[in-house]
Amino acid sequence: MHRRIARLLSIAPTFLVLGAITEATHAQPAPAAGSVPTPASAEPTMRAAVRRLADKHGVWASLGVGRGAASLDCAACATSTTRAYSIEGTLGIRLSPRFLVGAETFGWLDVMGGEADRIAKGTYLVARGYRSAKSKLFVQAGAGIASFEVNDGEVKFRTRSPSLALTSGYDWRIDQITITPAITAVGSTGGRLESDRTGNSIADDARLGLLRATISLSWFR
Repeated sequence: MHRRIARLLSIAPTFLVLGAITEATHAQPAPAAGSVPTPASAEPTMRAAVRRLADKHGVWASLGVGRGAASLDCAACATSTTRAYSIEGTLGIRLSPRFLVGAETFGWLDVMGGEADRIAKGTYLVARGYRSAKSKLFVQAGAGIASFEVNDGEVKFRTRSPSLALTSGYDWRIDQITITPAITAVGSTGGRLESDRTGNSIADDARLGLLRATISLSWFR
């Protein structure tokens, strides 16, 4: 009997040590004094920051169709105005909720029926501004190069010169789609009107005038 008691007393320290190690393994460490508690998750905060950044900066794109009237005015030109359909595309970035910049290209095509095909094209650097961050009405100005071409099947006349464009429009948002009706006026400075047959200059004061109404699908990110 005394031998059994002595044996139990001899192995008791071993059980005590094992129990202490087990408790230390499963116990949660206490925070150090003066340390800042770590939040459970930083994901909501990061998501909000990304959303705020996307609201201020991002990509802007649009594609639209419309109809407009164009004319070419010079000393040797007929001044009649022709109506036809047009297409335009814009791609840019949002510098702020109120201010956007980008590049725009358009084509005005009078190529169906008639005695001659007439084509106007232009590419601009544009800047768009809204009155406030919540405003949907905007004004856009652009500067670039525009050309006007007349082709009757035998000879082609063309002029190319610096041009300005002024647009007024409205962003009408429906769910995830933004529909943008707009009116644009385009005017060019006097350029050379040349014949592809002779290469000679017919006039040095050819000016393009174009007024078009368009409706576009716009995308903002």
